[in-house]
Amino acid sequence: MSRRALVVAAIIVCFACPLHAADFRLGTTVTPTYQLVELKIDPEQKSYSGLTRVSLRVNEPTATFRLHAEEIEISKVRLDGPGGTIPLKFTIEKDVVTLRAPRILGPGNYSLRIDFTNEFNTRAVGLYRMEAGGRAYAFTQFEAIDARKAFPCWDEPSFKQPFQLRLTVRDVDEAVTNTPVARVRRENGWKTIEFERTEPMPTYLVAIAVGPMDSIPVEGLSIPGRIYTPHGQAHLASIAAGLVAPILADQERWFGMKYPYRKLDFIAIPEYWPGAMEHPGAVTFSDRLMLLDPVSANPNTRRRLAQVIAHELAHMWFGDLVTMQWWDDLWLNESFADWFGDKTTAKLFPQYKVELGELQNVQRVMLSDASAGADAVRKPVTSDADMLGDVGLAYNKGKSVLGMFESWLGPDVFRRGVNEYLRAHAWGNATASDLFSSLSSAAGFPVGPAMASFLDQPGIPLVEVRILDGGRVRLSQRRLANAGTTPAAQTWKIPVALRYSDGKSVATKSVLLDAASMELELVPNGRVAWVIPMADATGYYRWTVDHDALLTLANNAQRDMNAAERVAYFGNLRALLDAGLIHGDDYFRALRAFASDPEPRVVSSVLAALDDAMMAFVTDEVSDDFSTWVRGSLRPALDRIGLERREDEEDTVSILRPSLVRWLGAYGADPEVIAWCAEQTKKYMQDPASVDPSVSGTALSVTARYGGEALFDEMSAKLAAAATPGERSNYLAALGAFRAPAARAKALQLALEGKLRPNEMFVIPFGGTDSPAGRDEMYGWLTSNYETVASRMPPLYLPYLAGVGGGCEADRLAKARAFFTDPKRKVQGMEERLAETEQQVNDCVGLRAREGARVAEYLERPE
Repeated sequence: MSRRALVVAAIIVCFACPLHAADFRLGTTVTPTYQLVELKIDPEQKSYSGLTRVSLRVNEPTATFRLHAEEIEISKVRLDGPGGTIPLKFTIEKDVVTLRAPRILGPGNYSLRIDFTNEFNTRAVGLYRMEAGGRAYAFTQFEAIDARKAFPCWDEPSFKQPFQLRLTVRDVDEAVTNTPVARVRRENGWKTIEFERTEPMPTYLVAIAVGPMDSIPVEGLSIPGRIYTPHGQAHLASIAAGLVAPILADQERWFGMKYPYRKLDFIAIPEYWPGAMEHPGAVTFSDRLMLLDPVSANPNTRRRLAQVIAHELAHMWFGDLVTMQWWDDLWLNESFADWFGDKTTAKLFPQYKVELGELQNVQRVMLSDASAGADAVRKPVTSDADMLGDVGLAYNKGKSVLGMFESWLGPDVFRRGVNEYLRAHAWGNATASDLFSSLSSAAGFPVGPAMASFLDQPGIPLVEVRILDGGRVRLSQRRLANAGTTPAAQTWKIPVALRYSDGKSVATKSVLLDAASMELELVPNGRVAWVIPMADATGYYRWTVDHDALLTLANNAQRDMNAAERVAYFGNLRALLDAGLIHGDDYFRALRAFASDPEPRVVSSVLAALDDAMMAFVTDEVSDDFSTWVRGSLRPALDRIGLERREDEEDTVSILRPSLVRWLGAYGADPEVIAWCAEQTKKYMQDPASVDPSVSGTALSVTARYGGEALFDEMSAKLAAAATPGERSNYLAALGAFRAPAARAKALQLALEGKLRPNEMFVIPFGGTDSPAGRDEMYGWLTSNYETVASRMPPLYLPYLAGVGGGCEADRLAKARAFFTDPKRKVQGMEERLAETEQQVNDCVGLRAREGARVAEYLERPE
């Protein structure tokens, strides 16, 4: 599953009381060994029919067994065993079917048949239908427990068995699943397509796509591959098609094994909330990610596409070939896929400097990990609510921990251990302890205790480094906590990497900090001039040195720190600000200094830091001073790279420019930038190809911010007529940027009543949440239209709507708690999300109270 480019991401949610913990999982008394699924699918209709035949193994004598089916009408159940047909009775409670035989079933092999009908889902989960371009399609999205909404099954990841799909569809429709077509039979305008058996896999990886799709081949593969698109959009798939073969070849070399499946198709879906999903042989993508116009695709969209393709292909090994035993080890899927996908992208496409961009993302999850209510990456999952959590931990924290241990063990040792793990558990399931065992075997010493200290307990360590006499340093650790909270005492086994100097030369040293403190000799009989406590930014910990040394590092950053260390420096500095260890004016001084950095990715990290800081410090009272500060701090960076793209400029410069334009236009109120954006907008609305695609979307949004109702109407018409997903995204984001009251009212109405897809409805209201008034507006829009909004969303996302109470305003949080705890709206997982939101608001309010006056004074008279 890709990192979600959405408001929320989670695994599941349910609306009824959960099963008791003891009954939450189906158990292994009866297990499936093969499942045939036959479906008759016409996306023009509201319902479909089907049957499933399941080969079962009864492992222990029993008269009852259970499986999953949700909102499915079961018409017939039949069990055949060694003694013939056995009549069954069944009951359904929520999503669990209990089948009862009239006598004890002895151990052995049985065959179960279930006939059923069902309505297509309309909330983009299970087997759902949708329309695009006036044509109907049916798609599936099953992770984590939505296969049970499509057909009866054993819907848990530990049940890996071969599936076979037999689909009856209209002759005019294409049908795609995980495996190649075995045979086709046509009759009376219909065709029945039987697909080959799959390799063993869990239910959540089964994929089905049906509709009038077009396709193009993926060249350069050793197995068949195509990209399927909605009707008339195959010409937008060529960029993706050219990326697949080199990415796959590079990953096969690293693993030392071929891609393990028989084909590799991709499916672009217009209404798709997750972003992308790793179904073996049939990888699904949001159309906005995959379908890029070769004429207008910019470096950032190309980078994002390459990165997500690499992530999903990494899943073919991490998650598909070897699957987590249970959802408490989701990180084995997602952390590895994100870590390895980034590694692949960085190697093949160095022009994007993906490693620096992802390091910036890691800083955000590290900030949230300092919260008092932070979760562990691995935690017991004994109910639906336990599955809901911070997916950023499974992606960004998990991959950062993997990178830290790869650096500590060495790339060759780490690779050997990972490949041993994959070969030992191929086509089966695994747990964290299985991975630890393989890595320990490769390393020659136990690795598990150190890795578990980061995965099994919440929070993030703070490593304090004190320079001592005689060339020595003292390292100490404690749990980092935001100011105003007192965490429990914790220690980690931390691979600490130090870069240091004696004033003449620079060296590095790694050590495992496995106690509360330790002393270390760095310069025998000498002097440590300075030390960077996280060399190459490879660790998952925060660090501090004394105040003067911290500022000295900033002053000498370009001389003493590499680009990765400079990016991480800002995340670290913000963590120290949140913890009350530095002051807000010092933070803003450092931001201003680093805005002149020659590395575009470092400047991008400054802008990301400003995004995070604006909520706490930019109130109406200081907004004018802040705008002046933005112009003074950021305009030199824009002048250095220019408003117009140069023929030979680096891609990272092209990626940075729209961010600088957005900041200077929207928050700096720079008149030249605003005028330039208006000029680009006029050109784009006449001919999208006439404007640099890197800045077109930003220019539209900046112009919309200062535009009125007439411009809104023009852009709304352009949205309806957009020729590509990228053009549609640009106009949709611009419609969310309007601030003129009449235009804003029309925009919010369009979000609900216009011809937007359900997965687009949040873009407009969230476009205004960069101010307290805008956050109030978003809250009012959502709560006033809650039933309508909720009915269009996948149920798994509903608890995360509690985030509209977030920000830096305590009164809105109180309203949100009252609203979302109303029994009419309270869903499983809501209380946990409200607690997270409450912690975020409290941290922000506390930060503003502590440092707001100092920041305001600094902004009034910046140095």
